[in-house]
Amino acid sequence: MHFKSLEIVGFKSFLNKTKLKFEPGVTAVVGPNGCGKSNVVDAIKWVLGEQSAKSMRSSAMQDVIFNGTENQEPVNVSEVSLTLSNTDRMLAVDYDEVTISRRLYRSGESEYLLNKTPVRLTDVRNLLMGTGIGTSSYSIVEQGRMDMIISSKPEERRYIFEEASGITRYKSKKREALLKLERTQENLVRINDIIREVERQINSIERKARKAERYKARYEELKGLDVKFAYKKYKDLSDNDDLLAGENDELKKELEFLGLELEKSSEHLAHLRKEYNDIFEGLQSLQEERSRILSDFDRNKHVIELNEERSGELIKYVDRLNWEIEDISQRKEKLGNRLEVAEAKFLEINGKRQKKSDEFKKSDEDAKKLTSSIETYKHDLNFNREKTVDMLSEETKSKNRLIKIDADIQNTEMRKRRLILESANVKSEKEKRAEELKDITLNKENMEKGLEQKKGYFEEFSREYITKQQKLNVLMDEKNNKEKHLNEISLRRRFLEKLLIEREGIGESVKKIMKQAESGFSQFSGVAGILSELVNLDEKYEESMKFVLGEASQALIVDTYQTVEMVNEYLKENSMASVSFIVLDELKTIAGGNSVYEEYGG
Repeated sequence: MHFKSLEIVGFKSFLNKTKLKFEPGVTAVVGPNGCGKSNVVDAIKWVLGEQSAKSMRSSAMQDVIFNGTENQEPVNVSEVSLTLSNTDRMLAVDYDEVTISRRLYRSGESEYLLNKTPVRLTDVRNLLMGTGIGTSSYSIVEQGRMDMIISSKPEERRYIFEEASGITRYKSKKREALLKLERTQENLVRINDIIREVERQINSIERKARKAERYKARYEELKGLDVKFAYKKYKDLSDNDDLLAGENDELKKELEFLGLELEKSSEHLAHLRKEYNDIFEGLQSLQEERSRILSDFDRNKHVIELNEERSGELIKYVDRLNWEIEDISQRKEKLGNRLEVAEAKFLEINGKRQKKSDEFKKSDEDAKKLTSSIETYKHDLNFNREKTVDMLSEETKSKNRLIKIDADIQNTEMRKRRLILESANVKSEKEKRAEELKDITLNKENMEKGLEQKKGYFEEFSREYITKQQKLNVLMDEKNNKEKHLNEISLRRRFLEKLLIEREGIGESVKKIMKQAESGFSQFSGVAGILSELVNLDEKYEESMKFVLGEASQALIVDTYQTVEMVNEYLKENSMASVSFIVLDELKTIAGGNSVYEEYGG
């Protein structure tokens, strides 16, 4: 066995696919520094399963993947394949050539292939064990490794010789066998502990077994009592069937009566509701009319108060104008008197002037004085004239104001009369509205009393309606429960009748005997029935009953052993299978001293 070839792709400095061929014998890798000698050796060690990144002269295993250069892009996978010659079948596979491949992806995933078949690293190591081929075996001697082998300790050299002699594989198998033997010894110790524990529990289990036997005996006794109780319960339910049917008819009649009462109550309640709504609407209308009348009354009352206040102010204004007119008249009379005095004085002065004019020539001083007096009197006369004109103008204005005041007084009087008339009308309307309001209030009180009475009737009918509705609900629930119970009994009865007719699940021998007994054959007159047909339980207990009784559920219940002998003789004559029996004479009698057979009607 020897290396035949090495194929490298994407491993360290080998970007492109590179294939190296080896001839038998020793192969030396030589070359200048940096040409990739160590990378070739690393590739061989790596494909043989080297797991140490430090041995690969890297910080991480992904560093063995080609990382790219300035001109080449990095790759994402590295693969190395080593082909071995196996013509001597030193490797435990039936191939002349064995190719071991290893791939590593940049994501960290790694896989091993053996002749392109995925395998585990353990499989590769087991295959090469004892062949001298491995990551640290003597088949690969690196630079400086020879000196290390020569100077190594005897134990280390012994490993190399054992690998070369091929006993490493057996030593590995020996270690595995010793480990298995050690685990087996531990299991034996555990088994002994378990045996001792089981032996300690045997006494307890035996006591439990004796208790179970006693329980089984008591259980068989209880089973017999349950059979008798079930038969009596079935008989009672059969008797209650007709009673429940009668009660159901009475409930239906009572339900119909309550339904009619409920319809009448509903109609009466609807009538009361309509009457209540009509009264309530009428009351609302009267309240709105009352509010409108009160609003009109308040508004008219306010207008009257404003008019009375304005009339008082106008009367005061007229009185003030009358006083002013009287004052102006007095002043006019005084001015007239003064004007007459002034005119008389003017005439007197004018006479004197004429008189003095004759004397003017006699004395300049007298003339000047006279002229001055005349001018003074002229000035007084002009002043009096202007004053008279002003007074006349004032008199005219006063007359106009008086005319206007008279017109205002007349308008005010007319408005006052109109307001008095309106006030009388409002008062009359107020009295009328007060009477209407009184009638409305009285009517409202009567309607409220009627409404309260109707409310009382309504509440009484509501309570009666609720009571009847609750009673109806109770009766409906009771009716539904009765109907449900009756349906369950009817279904159970039909099911039992069907079973009695068809007897599904019953053996042919038992069916034949029951058919003969029901047909009136005298030799089968002592056959009372089948145990499973005489036991009536709730559905949830039926499966438990079948499990407890087992095949005994098809046992025939007979009165005496004589009937048993006749039935067995009939079965033998007709070559039919045997059946089980329960003999009533052998059962204990119930209270009263009668046998079970006699008590339940044979």
